[in-house]
Amino acid sequence: MKKLLIMACLVISTMAYSQNAKKLNKSGDMKLEAKDYAGAVEDFSKAIELDPKNEYAFLQRGTANAGLGDYSKASADYDKVISINPTNEEALDRNGYAKAQLGDNKTAITLYTKSIALDPIDGDTYFFRGVAKAETKDFKGALADYNKAVELKTTENEVYVRRGVAKAVSKDYKGAVVDYNKALELDPKNESAYLGRGNAKSETRDFAGAVEDYTKVLEIESGHLGALFSRADVYLKQRDYAKAIADYDKVLAGDAKNEKALLSRTQAKTAAKDYKGALADADKVIAINEKSDAAYVYRGIAKMKANDETEAMYDFDKALELNPKSELAYVYRGNLYKNKGDHTGAINDYTKALELNPKNDQAYNNRGLVKDEIKDKTAMEDFNKAIGLNATNSEYFNSRGNAKKAIKDYKGALLDLNKAVELDAKNESAYLGRAAVKEVLLDYKGANEDYTKALDLNANNGAALFSRGAAKTKLNDFKGAVEDYDKAIAIDATNANAYYNRGVAKQKIGQKESGCKDFDKATELGNVSAANTKKIFCK
Repeated sequence: MKKLLIMACLVISTMAYSQNAKKLNKSGDMKLEAKDYAGAVEDFSKAIELDPKNEYAFLQRGTANAGLGDYSKASADYDKVISINPTNEEALDRNGYAKAQLGDNKTAITLYTKSIALDPIDGDTYFFRGVAKAETKDFKGALADYNKAVELKTTENEVYVRRGVAKAVSKDYKGAVVDYNKALELDPKNESAYLGRGNAKSETRDFAGAVEDYTKVLEIESGHLGALFSRADVYLKQRDYAKAIADYDKVLAGDAKNEKALLSRTQAKTAAKDYKGALADADKVIAINEKSDAAYVYRGIAKMKANDETEAMYDFDKALELNPKSELAYVYRGNLYKNKGDHTGAINDYTKALELNPKNDQAYNNRGLVKDEIKDKTAMEDFNKAIGLNATNSEYFNSRGNAKKAIKDYKGALLDLNKAVELDAKNESAYLGRAAVKEVLLDYKGANEDYTKALDLNANNGAALFSRGAAKTKLNDFKGAVEDYDKAIAIDATNANAYYNRGVAKQKIGQKESGCKDFDKATELGNVSAANTKKIFCK
């Protein structure tokens, strides 16, 4: 009889514990819904005290701990659920997320994989496993998971944003843009989608579209440093230095010690020929971080552009002292050697950069330029490698085009120079090179058009004015030729050939006396043909 009474009491007690645990679970759920995570943890903990195998209480306490940002405790709770019930998909998924938040993405992937084995049609789990794979740099695996998530009709815009990122990393920029477009259809104010799409457009040289997207981000969040920085970088690529500097200024207004922004502004100011400002920015970086080899490189570039070659060499040497593996320092010191006419020093530095990184396209191009100067036939191999590594760089096609022009491969030169201006409509040098090729091919009209385009970019290019004058002479536009020679002489009053050519053009339009004076000036400046030509025209 006593045994029966004890058994009855145990049953009643267990039922009471169970009822109390359920009440605590319900109370915890209500607090969880109200985001009272601390209160929820307290209730679920009490439920667990009453029932140490309360699977639901452990699961929900884990969620409450996650709400408090304590993913370590959350994961411990989910581990407990899984030990009680290894097939609890919810625990596997939530634990995967907690592990990912703790940086343990490999374990997260394992947990998501177990969950998928239990439920192969849960698109969300594929999505989160994709995120974890991306964190481990397995972008191919991430892309496969994102594809599966989309296939299973996961409509969250974040799926498309993340897949866009994975495609961009895989250099499928067009595919990335398609995904970002879809994400923006679902959420027209998704900053990440605009930012990612802007980056993808920039990579495909749709700079106007990229600027539009970055600007959209700034309309949503005016102080978004990432959008400001990215837009500034695009302006720099477009050679709109004033706008680039203005955006870098805004970035630095929010973060005055941003080394990357200071270095980028250094580049923009150097390109804008504000060498004093560029040096000041590089100095600021060095004051912040005296071991910044990049700061010494960019300061050296500014000094080199300002014709302070001795100080520039010091900076490049200092950069290499700080970082003997600085490809950038070797490339730019190579440029300095090239400018000084030290072809061996230049080639050695470019070669060293390539030993450090066989995919350094700039080093191949610049080494090719030096080899071309010394008539080394392997120059073309370097240009080919540079283009093979980066077929979107206008300068590389310009370099190869000019090299082909030098060996009289005019058809090949024209193809390369066409590509150069297609890639960069502001490539002054490419227009000049193409104009010269067209002149050889007797296409004076085309040459005149290209010289005009070059002069639209730089009206003070005396050589371009002189050459356009010659092209106009071939087109019998002698008045236009005289106007160009006038401008060329205004820029360089010692250009003997400009005086000579102007003298000839003036004879053609009846300005005999003035033309004869030009022949005298040309002779005075050293033109050997002017005296004989004067005898013909100035009798």
